[in-house]
Amino acid sequence: MKGTVFAVALNHRSQLDAWRDAFEQAPYKAPPKTAVWFIKPHNTVTEGGQPIPFPEGETVFSGATVALVVGKTARKVGVEEAADYIAGYVPACDYQYRHQHRV
Repeated sequence: MKGTVFAVALNHRSQLDAWRDAFEQAPYKAPPKTAVWFIKPHNTVTEGGQPIPFPEGETVFSGATVALVVGKTARKVGVEEAADYIAGYVPACDYQYRHQHRV
């Protein structure tokens, strides 16, 4: 899926701690034990130097991250071959709204 941005949720202890109470309730009853992946739709991605549209009256939070760029199609790649598919790394900034912890 060329151009698709995949992201990992809860990859920092502070995120997991912020959601801990919600994860201890149904339907979860425990925090995730493996990575939680999600996709950033194309309409949520901007290029460097472009303005970021923020809705009026909303509080937006940002966080620096490192993005890994996959350079060629990969499927069922073993750990020992994974580096062959990495085209590079770039700094990225993730902007988000803080949602109420609803389950």
